[in-house]
Amino acid sequence: MKLTPKRDVEHFIETNGPPLYCRARPIAPHRYEQVRKEFENMIEQGICRPSKSTWSSPLHVVSKKNGELRVCGDYRRLNSITTPDRYPIPRVKDFTHQLSDKTIFSIIDLNRA
Repeated sequence: MKLTPKRDVEHFIETNGPPLYCRARPIAPHRYEQVRKEFENMIEQGICRPSKSTWSSPLHVVSKKNGELRVCGDYRRLNSITTPDRYPIPRVKDFTHQLSDKTIFSIIDLNRA
């Protein structure tokens, strides 16, 4: 199923200094094919797209408990030059009081989030 992302919101991350570039980390040969398939899947679903940006962060591949791989970006260097956002995402404890009189709850499927 291809997701159709909404493109009506733009968010800019303010940074200090020139674009950061990190060389790609090597991926073990036995994991490479799984990582390639995961990216093909994410491109097909519209989650990500190929880029020629001057910014680059290395990948970090982690094994899940079920044996699948989780592909993550290592953004520590980017975070170190990013100006903090004045409007952060609310903390869970700050809005759980709104759930006190509710009887129906739902969970988010974080399998591919």
